[in-house]
Amino acid sequence: MKIFRHPINLLSLLFIGFITSTYSQEIFETNATLESATIFGYGASLHHTANQISLPKGNSEVVINQVAQNIDPKSVRINSDNKAITILSVSFERDYLVSGENESTQYKELKKKFDDAQTILNGMTNARKAEESAFALLESNKSFGGQSGVTPASLTAMIKYYREEYKTLSANIILLKEKENEQRKKVDNLQKQLNEAGGNGRNAGQLVVRLNAAQATKANFNIDYFASNVSWTPFYEIRVDNLDKPVQLVYKANVSQSTGIDWKQVKLSFSSGNPRRNNNAPELNPWWISFQEPVRQQMEVVVQGYSMKSAPANREMNDDMAVVEESQLSTSFVVNVPYDIYSNQKPQAVQLTSYELPATYTYFMAPRLDESAFLIAKVSDWQQYNLLPGEANLIIDNNFAGSSYINPNSTEDTLTLSLGRDDRITTKRERINEEGSVSFFGKSQK
Repeated sequence: MKIFRHPINLLSLLFIGFITSTYSQEIFETNATLESATIFGYGASLHHTANQISLPKGNSEVVINQVAQNIDPKSVRINSDNKAITILSVSFERDYLVSGENESTQYKELKKKFDDAQTILNGMTNARKAEESAFALLESNKSFGGQSGVTPASLTAMIKYYREEYKTLSANIILLKEKENEQRKKVDNLQKQLNEAGGNGRNAGQLVVRLNAAQATKANFNIDYFASNVSWTPFYEIRVDNLDKPVQLVYKANVSQSTGIDWKQVKLSFSSGNPRRNNNAPELNPWWISFQEPVRQQMEVVVQGYSMKSAPANREMNDDMAVVEESQLSTSFVVNVPYDIYSNQKPQAVQLTSYELPATYTYFMAPRLDESAFLIAKVSDWQQYNLLPGEANLIIDNNFAGSSYINPNSTEDTLTLSLGRDDRITTKRERINEEGSVSFFGKSQK
């Protein structure tokens, strides 16, 4: 007997083995821990870590969960201090199956109360429906006796039974409806409180990292990217207790975020920069006035005799609440205490620092526009305080006196702070005298 070996079978086996070895990379899953956030006027640079990930030799894929849901893919940077690892590619995806690990303690407590209240409400609803069904059954069986009729004693007994059951069922239904409405209010309030609290950690994102390891090892990863849906605005509290004392200025930041992940004990830094704006320097070209095609030329401007004085870095601020760091392009306030910021777009106030501003107090009056007298504080050498434009609450003599606005973009040497109206001073504008004449010859008027 002759045995024939077909060469195609051997090639097929080799091809299948090649495909298996190519696509048999292992997939690992881990969670990222948010360590710090540099917040801009809109958007933030987030820094995560993912530590002690066990990787086999060869190609593998690591899925890193609990990153922001709106990431600029061009800004993602992932690196590891392990020299045996080569990162091949990184891609961003949405995580629609996120677990409850990212839920805050506050959210879990409120969610449990909500679930318990909802269970009680469902029981009340079922009890009411049962009573209503019994009532409907009683209503549908009013006729009795059939063609043979009933005796007076039986009729009296049936009427008595019907009255008692009707009253009992009606009273039970009314009582259950009242309890059900009260319980529904509790459930609705708990639902609103859940929406306010945030902390559910839903709809997060994930990064898929494909890499190659020269040997089986454990690795730590640093993850940096730019995320949107984060913002902060400066606002102030101006206190004046006595006109013989300096102005007390409390510098705060209102920060909110809806990145899909909750920030737990995160180091915050507030920056005056804006990485989303166009960073390309404008190109200045001459204007050509002629009938021929203009020749494109570049013009280089050299400024001589100009030096930039660098401001001192890491200058500590009052009360050690934050540290100011000044780079060549922006100023950042680094908060010393970590914060929890939930992903619910609800503004949270973070106190940065407080200053005592030496000021000169005076009054400003413009009767033509307003008959009130306005108390004004003039602060000199204000550029050292790194102020940004923002609203300010006025606290005069320990009482709220309204709001004002700080505009440090002024080019004047003195910063003017409007502290509100002084009702003890009134002004009045009157015309004292008026003289005039018209020329007898001509149309001139004096």
